[in-house]
Amino acid sequence: MMDNEYGIVSQMGIEKATKKFEVLFEEMPEAFFLHNFRGNIKKANKKACEFFELTKENLETMNVTSFISNDVIDSFKSGLKNQIDEKQFRLETSYNSKKNTKVPVEITSRIIKLGKAGMILTGFRDITVRKHYENLLIEAKIQAECNENELKLIFDNSPSSIFIFDEKLNILRMNNKAVEKFKINSSEIGNLNIGELINFIISGCNSFHYNGNNASSLLNIFLETTKGIKFTKEEVQVSIKTDNLLIDKTFQVSTSLLNNNNHSVYLATIDDVTKRKKIEQDLLSAKEKAEESDRLKSAFIQNLHHEIRTPLNGILGFIDFFADDSYNFTIEEKRELIEVMHKSGDRLLKTINDLLEISKLESGIQKVNNEIFDLKTHLGHFIQEHQIKFHKSEIEFIYEIDSSLEKKMINTDKSKLFQTIQNFLDNAFKFTHKGIINLKFCAENDSLIIYVEDSGIGVAPEFHDLIFKPFWQVHKDLDRYYEGNGLGLAVSKKTVCTLGGELFMKSELGKGSTFIIKLPKAVVFREQQVSSNTITNKEVSLEGKTILICEDDKFNHIYLEAVLIREKCKLIHASNGIEAVELFKMNPAIDIVLMDLKIPEMNGFKASSRIKEIRSNIPIIAQSAFALDNDKQRAFKAGCIDYLTKPINSDLLIATITKYLSSSS
Repeated sequence: MMDNEYGIVSQMGIEKATKKFEVLFEEMPEAFFLHNFRGNIKKANKKACEFFELTKENLETMNVTSFISNDVIDSFKSGLKNQIDEKQFRLETSYNSKKNTKVPVEITSRIIKLGKAGMILTGFRDITVRKHYENLLIEAKIQAECNENELKLIFDNSPSSIFIFDEKLNILRMNNKAVEKFKINSSEIGNLNIGELINFIISGCNSFHYNGNNASSLLNIFLETTKGIKFTKEEVQVSIKTDNLLIDKTFQVSTSLLNNNNHSVYLATIDDVTKRKKIEQDLLSAKEKAEESDRLKSAFIQNLHHEIRTPLNGILGFIDFFADDSYNFTIEEKRELIEVMHKSGDRLLKTINDLLEISKLESGIQKVNNEIFDLKTHLGHFIQEHQIKFHKSEIEFIYEIDSSLEKKMINTDKSKLFQTIQNFLDNAFKFTHKGIINLKFCAENDSLIIYVEDSGIGVAPEFHDLIFKPFWQVHKDLDRYYEGNGLGLAVSKKTVCTLGGELFMKSELGKGSTFIIKLPKAVVFREQQVSSNTITNKEVSLEGKTILICEDDKFNHIYLEAVLIREKCKLIHASNGIEAVELFKMNPAIDIVLMDLKIPEMNGFKASSRIKEIRSNIPIIAQSAFALDNDKQRAFKAGCIDYLTKPINSDLLIATITKYLSSSS
């Protein structure tokens, strides 16, 4: 009787427990299913019907895998099989709703027993909100309070050094970046104060020593944080000593209260922004340089207007005088006017040459053509050519070659060397009103040393580097009285560097300047001189000589014709390359050819080659406004024997023609 009563009571308890389970199951706030180990649903609660928008009858005829994306079905099935041993299973997947949108869900399963039967209770949870918060750092930190794994992932993989500390500045936690940055073992973290990581010294055992005096500004940020003040991207300069080297660093610090649950906890991030600050400083410096460059270029354009229009006025203005018959100039007055026009033309030509030269140097197309030459001979020619320019009543010009250069030759680009010397001398004469200008050459082992000294106005020390910058001038205001375009010294310095040399400067305001050029390996013994093919000019008359002029520009042709008619030459004119070749074929008496390189139909290079094929010994003199070395080399390769750059000096033209007619006679 007792057993029977116990069985009835036990049966009632089971039924009561089952009924209680069914009530709880039906009212659960999440979607739940009861299903067998094959996934066939036996029972679904009310929330499941709402979540999947299906009736209870439909749900209880379906399989759990109907709500799982295809890519994780195998994982779910294998998970169900393992539940017998594991007792529970968890999986995240997505569910395609009837609105054709993917809803992220979390599936949890565990084995339960209802009576004697084993069943699986599976729940579906919509985790859309949680997934959204995982993508936001600040919300992930809040979520991390409940989910330590997610917080650790964000915390440890942050590119910033992160510290969590208490009100006494004791470090509670550091992320991987901080451990790596400050080279400490994770086991040491619990015994560290954040002050020990400020202005630290890394010793052989990787221990840290806090120096409070040097770190007050950084330490103050953490102390103020514990008082409730929040810092955002505060930049602090810190000196770090490591391996006996003192390195200046810039740290960017941000702090905030992490939580306050009867125990204040604070968070700080430290980023080493030293490289970024350097980049910012470099960008700022570049901006300032660009602005300075703009100012210089604006000043240069104004100056260029002045340097072009002023000499043009000196040319065109005086031409108007000559055109007006009402002016009865004496011979002396005409000479003075012509001298002014020549000086204006030289000034204009120098401005153009400087512009071309700086362009070639900046673009890197300037080539060096070394040759071995006698310094004394060529210096004499140079001085003679510029003797009018170097003669001023209140200035004594001295030049000398030191005895150390006797019986020695110079091996460098002669043209560039003397052009550079001319630039320095022009500069010396421009800024010297009275006194001495000295040009001196000497040797130091195999190096050629050139001194250009003057007793002029000098340059203040703060401008010593600036005067070699393109377009830069000490006197840039409108009240200055020194002509020039601000390119001469820039061209000279770049040319010296192109020649493989060095340039030094000594100057003091009011006490003159000295420019020193040093060209290594430029001095060679006379025995190394190569055999010279220099032509010795004989007295040759151009009267009756036939010259073919190939020139398409009308005014250039008129100029050449005016120069050569005075020499009683016979002139033949061609306006293009094809015509030049045909006229040469028809006139075997032609003695020499003046060939412009830029002409229509057929350029001067091709025309010269064709003419040389007809008669190989005909001298062809190239004439062009091109001033590039590669154009000269192309002309010589095409068969030209010499090269004259426009504007062509009449004396130089006659001398060059005479030289080659002399060699062929």
